[in-house]
Amino acid sequence: MEISLTSGEAGRILCRYEDDGVGVLPGFDFRNQDSLGLKLIYSLGEQQMMGTVRFANDRGVSCLVDFPKNLYQERV
Repeated sequence: MEISLTSGEAGRILCRYEDDGVGVLPGFDFRNQDSLGLKLIYSLGEQQMMGTVRFANDRGVSCLVDFPKNLYQERV
């Protein structure tokens, strides 16, 4: 298992999780599951952090959350 947090292009941050387990069945739809954990990943990554979430099933499971570095702007 590996977890990394790196700077991406154009002021983005990349949070990546990868494991080398058995993975999931081909055609598994990560987005349309009843799992609270997957729902939280999508909700936090896309709605609260204004990013994108991508899962892959290649030699295990990997998840990439790509979000802007500057999430907060001065309001006053």
